[in-house]
Amino acid sequence: KKGNGEIDRHQVKRWVEKHTVTKSSEPSANLVTTPLEDWEWRIILELSQMSNVPAYQIGTKTDIDTDLALDSIMKVELLLLLENEGQKHIPDEIVSGIQTVGDIFKAIRKIRSTTFQADVVPDIHTVLINQRGVALGICSQLFRACMYILCHSYFSIRSDGIEHIPKGQRYIIAANHTSHLDTIAIMTALGSESRRLQVAGAKEYFFDSKIKSWFFSNFMNVVPFDRETISLQSLNMSKEILNEDLCLLIYPEGTRSIDGKLQLFKAGLGVLALKTGVPIIPSYIEGTYQAWPKGEKKLRKSKIRVTFGEPIFCHQESDLLNRNKYQKYQEIVADVRSEIESLKATSEAI
Repeated sequence: KKGNGEIDRHQVKRWVEKHTVTKSSEPSANLVTTPLEDWEWRIILELSQMSNVPAYQIGTKTDIDTDLALDSIMKVELLLLLENEGQKHIPDEIVSGIQTVGDIFKAIRKIRSTTFQADVVPDIHTVLINQRGVALGICSQLFRACMYILCHSYFSIRSDGIEHIPKGQRYIIAANHTSHLDTIAIMTALGSESRRLQVAGAKEYFFDSKIKSWFFSNFMNVVPFDRETISLQSLNMSKEILNEDLCLLIYPEGTRSIDGKLQLFKAGLGVLALKTGVPIIPSYIEGTYQAWPKGEKKLRKSKIRVTFGEPIFCHQESDLLNRNKYQKYQEIVADVRSEIESLKATSEAI
């Protein structure tokens, strides 16, 4: 390292080049023996930081799954790095073909070429929203009005902490998830502010048919997300939503709790918060599990309460090393979960 603690890339490069001639039985046998360009060394150094595998053991034949053991969050970081190096959007057909470090190099060379043109395919949410006409917009407002009446007359909904919502600004609402009523409860609690709210929904559930895609996109502003982890597509879509000065509702547990208890949170929330610098509003929803738990077909009468906590501010990342980024993602998620636990305890004590 340099005196200021930064990695001396040129020194690492010279060291790696010195150790590229090895026996075939050693881990570094797959190393490249031909000179690499500076951007290729940058990729290797970043992969080394992500995986904790020494740079001299990473070569063109190194497998990103079996040799580097990159998890889904790290792969998103890798794809963001590739887009930055290639200075173009990486289409899915190229992403799906990446298995080794050599594949990464080939992908960047391909998208850097002057003849390469990535197909611009609008996501399903954009297509459906653009097709929303005046009549459909009116129907959507009527649907929300009916949900508002249902929540107040049947569920006696109550909301607290609404003063913590930065109305008209960008933010992410992170809430516990026990019922399909959760989104309706949040929308009702927000009132007119809910018109700006986009809802992250599992694409394999809400978008597995044309009818469901049409309904949830147009009437509840649901956008397709990966349930288990955050993908590059989900991250880019979220950034586009927030860049339009809209707000986003995310359920960090990824799915409805089957027992009403708070489950583990996915790290994707931390990734999104750190990439955008947008504040997170922790929220606790009470009563929806009793009203309509997972697996039940009929609604039951139950009082619903939505509590919004104070914003959690996440400064946008700058020069964090990838290991530090990963740790920061986990810290953000842990902080949000802790705040929701506190809101839960306060709500139940009243």
